Amino acid sequence: MSLELNSALRELKPSAIRRFSALAAQTPGCVSLTLGEPGEVTPAHIRERVTQSLCEGKTHYPPNNGTTALREAIATRCTNTGLPVDAQQVIVTNGATEALYSTLTALLNPGDEVIIPTPAFVLYQSITLLARARAVTLDTSADGFQIDAERLASVVTPHTKAIVLTSPNNPTGCVLDEKSLDAVAASRGSIPSSRTAPS
Repeated sequence: MSLELNSALRELKPSAIRRFSALAAQTPGCVSLTLGEPGEVTPAHIRERVTQSLCEGKTHYPPNNGTTALREAIATRCTNTGLPVDAQQVIVTNGATEALYSTLTALLNPGDEVIIPTPAFVLYQSITLLARARAVTLDTSADGFQIDAERLASVVTPHTKAIVLTSPNNPTGCVLDEKSLDAVAASRGSIPSSRTAPS
């Protein structure tokens, strides 16, 4: 008996980054700049701390939202930098991919739209499609990779559920300026309240 795959997978394209990475690994002397992974080995003091934790038997699953101590430390850091956050509002994930996947699959329904300023990391579109929503691209190349208010307004519809913001941007490295962030904040008023996710 053959199993039918999730039909949303048909919309996904193979990752060019992974293909380039594989080619770079097969090419002697090639310096790969494809994946966001440091070339250096993890520093010794971090590796030693991991070894110490293993020796102390800290090998079990943590709470789903992260350990209390870690969530409290994150909340304190956010609060100290001007973003008041309570530890109960913090969810720890194993990197950005899990955070994006968890957030978008929790928010999106079929027919919803996600605006993705491009150039962008391909994962944002992939997760959106797997959640059976529609990825709407917003080309920022003519605006120095910043978000233009008029261009953004032109792609916001009653189906807009989310806007993906990455700053510094992957792959351009662009840091969104205040004008870009104001444009995104202003666009919230264009989205019907029934489509706005709770803060």
